[in-house]
Amino acid sequence: KKIIKNSINKAKIFGIKKNLFLEFDFPKAYVIDRAEFDILAAQKFEAEGGKIELNSKISKIEQLKAKNIIGADGPISSVARMFSFPKIDSYAFCYEGIYAFKSEEKHAVEVYLNKNVFGGFFGWVIPINEEYSKIGFGVDEGNLYDGAKNFFLKKLSITSKPISSFAALIPLSLRKKTSKKINDYSVLLAGDSAAQTKASTGGGIYFSSLCGYIAGKNFNNINKYDFEWRKNYLFDLKLHSFIHQVLKHIPQNKLDGVLEILRLIKFDKFLIENGEMDRLSKTFSLNALVNYVSILARG
Repeated sequence: KKIIKNSINKAKIFGIKKNLFLEFDFPKAYVIDRAEFDILAAQKFEAEGGKIELNSKISKIEQLKAKNIIGADGPISSVARMFSFPKIDSYAFCYEGIYAFKSEEKHAVEVYLNKNVFGGFFGWVIPINEEYSKIGFGVDEGNLYDGAKNFFLKKLSITSKPISSFAALIPLSLRKKTSKKINDYSVLLAGDSAAQTKASTGGGIYFSSLCGYIAGKNFNNINKYDFEWRKNYLFDLKLHSFIHQVLKHIPQNKLDGVLEILRLIKFDKFLIENGEMDRLSKTFSLNALVNYVSILARG
């Protein structure tokens, strides 16, 4: 609760000329202060006996002081490189800044689709309060980055500089191997370093936290770690990848048509009643699909 800045109960998805709106009766997501989240997580770690060494970097195996290693060091993981894990095949190149920008609705996130600009990703506006918003975008081809930034800021009529901003790489394809026994070392990868992120939206906290917890429990049992996280979350992560691939391969001239079809088949109502942002396996469960038939029958 300390880090929540706003709650979101609406989503507005914009195509070129068509759109799709979702409105929920309760908060579906929360806007948080991510920097403060990281600080609180670090403080909790230290309170439970953990030790953090600042201004130091592990770049070679000889620097490691333990034999059980968890590489939770981001998408360009030094641990993965040192122990020769398979590379992540694809990334989204993302940007986000906090701008003085008043959204039309404080509790509504806006998503902008445009294949020519963002490729298989999108732009977004996430209101923090009545005066400021998080504005960003992602592209799944690096050569689109500069053009997407110029286009999106111009589209939103933003001429001021951001209060703060950052660029980031987000993994879009799972690393084929996330644990390894090599010499005397047992090595696990978790979070962005294992690409345990939602390829559909780029969100990482949910699955990274869950898989990181499993890594912590099984730091000395690489087989159990791999089995447990894949059993619990692999299917959901693959569903997110499938959605990204679908968006990536929709032609620009079909984008509006797809949004219109989704509205005609009442898919927006289905998402309002059954949609889960993270656990897509629940969204498309048998019970949810039965409910979808009921929605269609209601007309």
